[in-house]
Amino acid sequence: MTSIGPFVSILTDFGFKLIFANLKDTGFLRKIIQIMIQSDTPIKEVHIDNTHQTAEYQDDRGAVYDVSCTDEKGRQFIVEMQRTKLASFIHRIKFYANFRLNEMVEKGGKMKYNKLRPLYTISFLDGKAYPTKEFHHIICLRNQHGDLIDDQTTHVMLELGKWNKAEHEVESDLDKLILLMKFTDTATAQDPIPEVLTVDKWTMEILEKLKTNNLTSRERIRYKDALAQRASMDEENEAYELNLKKIQQKVEVAEQKVEVAEQKVEVAEQKVEVAEQKVEVAEQETKAERQKREAAEQKAEAAEKKTSFAIKQLLQQGTFTDDNIAKILSVDIEDVRQIKNGLEN
Repeated sequence: MTSIGPFVSILTDFGFKLIFANLKDTGFLRKIIQIMIQSDTPIKEVHIDNTHQTAEYQDDRGAVYDVSCTDEKGRQFIVEMQRTKLASFIHRIKFYANFRLNEMVEKGGKMKYNKLRPLYTISFLDGKAYPTKEFHHIICLRNQHGDLIDDQTTHVMLELGKWNKAEHEVESDLDKLILLMKFTDTATAQDPIPEVLTVDKWTMEILEKLKTNNLTSRERIRYKDALAQRASMDEENEAYELNLKKIQQKVEVAEQKVEVAEQKVEVAEQKVEVAEQKVEVAEQETKAERQKREAAEQKAEAAEKKTSFAIKQLLQQGTFTDDNIAKILSVDIEDVRQIKNGLEN
């Protein structure tokens, strides 16, 4: 059986809407919005809108928000609590923002954008989602140098899992809000209220509103159902995380195998490169030897022509015998006789 603590947890759907979607008293909602968007000017009033938005066309998806409201300046706010699939939540909240933005655009003929109002998506993420140290994000359209291009739509996200301050480190209203959310989620009857939460009227009013003793019997049943649903969701998340971890381990093992294979391929490629270099050296050596042989052959051919010419010269003089010519030029007597026959014929 699900146990109920002294306070309704703001991190449950029931507790979140109890604080943020109170039609009779929007004071908490206005205060939290002011804290989240870091505004120095208090919000005087908000009107909680219909949270079920129907698609314009039958085949399109609609949108269901946790809380949707508009302040006295016409600024629109979508407030969401998310406990699962945190990493992909940004896509969901962009869909919500674009859906609301599409509703603001006046249609008919040429699209008209003169009725666009500032739009804020405010998201509480119960965990860690993004690879940054910062846990409070205020995101507008900026260029590559960080210069603001457009702030008509602003995404505000709070990653509760990254906040780990001790009580004596809590100073800002944002820190107090996070501590308040975490305290209501884990408090037992024996846990004293953190002193820093007893200083401000708004934190004490929220704690008073969240006392489980104030719940009606019907609200208590709904809250128990919310806790049971959350417990079931946590089990699913744990199973999902465990399965994801196993998949990641398999991926890491596969990547390591790929890395080893790539290293083997690299070694093989290096061996091939060395072999190719050896072949190239051998080819260069063969080429040098061929050039050397050809040069020698050309030299021998030139010497042979020179000798043949000398034999002809001496034969034509008629002064020397064949034997004397062979001795003078150090050639074979048969070579002399062969050239002599050629001259006589």
